[in-house]
Amino acid sequence: MNSCQGRWRIPSLSGSGMDPDMVEVSSDFDSGNCGNVQLIAENTLEISIAPDCAGTQFQTHSRTWFYFSVTNVPRETKLNFVIRNMGQQKPLFNHGMKPVIRIGQTAKWDRIPGAVHFSSISKQHFQIQFSHKFLCAKQSTSYFAFCYPHTYTECQALLNKLEARYGVETILEDDQNGPAEPESEAPPSAKANSGTRDTKKRRRRKIYFHRACLAKSLQNRRVDLLTITNAKKSDKNKFESQSISKVIHSNPSLFPLSTCREGGTETSCWKFEGKPIVFVSARVHPGETPSSFTFLGFLEFILDEKDPRACRLR
Repeated sequence: MNSCQGRWRIPSLSGSGMDPDMVEVSSDFDSGNCGNVQLIAENTLEISIAPDCAGTQFQTHSRTWFYFSVTNVPRETKLNFVIRNMGQQKPLFNHGMKPVIRIGQTAKWDRIPGAVHFSSISKQHFQIQFSHKFLCAKQSTSYFAFCYPHTYTECQALLNKLEARYGVETILEDDQNGPAEPESEAPPSAKANSGTRDTKKRRRRKIYFHRACLAKSLQNRRVDLLTITNAKKSDKNKFESQSISKVIHSNPSLFPLSTCREGGTETSCWKFEGKPIVFVSARVHPGETPSSFTFLGFLEFILDEKDPRACRLR
C-alpha cells in the first residue's frame, strides 16, 4: 500500500477510554493523502502529510495536499486536528484560507466553520490547527481536505459523458443517415417534423471533440488529451496515423491505446491543416485542485454551442 493512503485505528480518544470501538482515520480512497496519525493529547489528533510520490524513487520534500476521513466518533464529541509538516502556505492562510469538510458521501463540501490557527515551524514546514464537533451519528464518516477535491473518478466520469455526446464516433454515426442541414437552412417543414434528437445531431456536428489517452501514469491511470474545434466536412478522415506512429516510435510510452499499435482501440485525431493550436493544461501538481475547476469552467465554455465567442474560438 502506498504510504500516502492507509487506515489508522485510534484505541482511545482520552484517558477515560471514551471510545472502546476505536475511531478510524483513513485516506484509503481516490485522492486521499495522509502519512500518519497520532493521538497527542486528549481528543487531539496529529495528522502528518505524506510527501509527493511517497514510497517511490521520485519522492520529494513537497507536501501540502491532505484528504482523510474520520469515522466512529461519538456524537457531540469535539476533536482537535493538528496538520503538521505542510509546505509553506502562510500567504494563503493569511488571506482566510480554510480546509473543507463534507459529512457523508453525498453532502456538499463546506469550509471549516471555526477558526483555523497556523504557524511556521521552519522555512520548510508549516502547520495548521482546527477543531470540529461531530454532530452526526457515530457511524457517519466525515471527510477533511486541504481544499475542494476533484478526483480521478469524477474526471473520468465527466470525460466519458462528453465523449458520448460529442465524440468523433457520434459524428460518424450521425452521418450514416446523410448530412444534416444546418438549422438556418432547413425548410420549415423539416423543422416542424424534426425531433429533439435530430436537432441535437445538428448541434453536435458543429463541434469536433476527440479524446485520446496520451499516456498512462505509474499507477496505470489515464492521462487524457482532448482536441476540440469545429467539425467541418472537409476535415473528415484525415487521420494523422503516420504522425502518431512517428511519435510512438520516438517515445513508446505515448498513446498506449492508439490503433497504430497492435490491439489498439483509439483512433487518431483528425488533421486540421492551417489551424492555430492553443494548448491548455491544468493541475500540473495533483494537489492543485482549484485549477481543475478552472479548467472545467473553460471546458464548459468552449463546448457551448450558442456562445458566439466559443464558436469563434473553435
